[in-house]
Amino acid sequence: MVKSHVYKAFFSVTNPLSCKVIQTLSADITPNRSDRILCFDGLTNTVGLNSVISQLHGGPLERVVYVAEEMSNVRIIQVHFFQAKDARAFYSFTRSGRFLVNGQVYYPRWAGGCIANIYPFPKSVFDEMAYHGARRCLTLTRKAHSLDTSKGQVGIKLKHHNVLLNVSVDKIKSDFSRYGLIVAVCPLISPTISISVQFADVRCAIRAKKLFERQADALSRTYSGWIMTYGKDPTDRRCPTPL
Repeated sequence: MVKSHVYKAFFSVTNPLSCKVIQTLSADITPNRSDRILCFDGLTNTVGLNSVISQLHGGPLERVVYVAEEMSNVRIIQVHFFQAKDARAFYSFTRSGRFLVNGQVYYPRWAGGCIANIYPFPKSVFDEMAYHGARRCLTLTRKAHSLDTSKGQVGIKLKHHNVLLNVSVDKIKSDFSRYGLIVAVCPLISPTISISVQFADVRCAIRAKKLFERQADALSRTYSGWIMTYGKDPTDRRCPTPL
């Protein structure tokens, strides 16, 4: 198992001459590691994916997997953290019995090696997250010069004024769902007009953003009046301190 000081060493390297060190450490972190994956068992179908994700802490996620058990209404949610140290921090927090979803206490378990083998974390994806800031969330920001308040379906309260956009949340969800499972689409409280698109898997966000930047499909034409960036993962927050 990679010790926590390895992660500290990896993320504290800033000297360009240390690239070889970075590559060595990242190789230790990326391959099929089960110590960054936690599983929540026994979730009923009334517990949505977003309900669980909105309560997570510790750090950004690589992906979330929603598994339905055959012949039952029970669900399993796998939470794949970007870094193992974040998974350990969150796991320690849950031992206090303070992790609640819809008023119910849940205790995750560590995933086995077989799950890590089924859902590998390739170095290419790790590099996108580590070096290019890739996250599961994309932020769409309306360009100021392209704002049209004459018509639209979405009302966003911004600085005490209702701004109408010519695109709806349902339309955004439909357009982006072609790239993968979407957890949530919601307006952001921001000085600018912004909307967050949260995917279950960082790969989906990477794919959508690259195609948008290359103007390689209809997405870039539909949202030509918007700027797309990676947004902060809502799970990227410190675990509550022990009572």
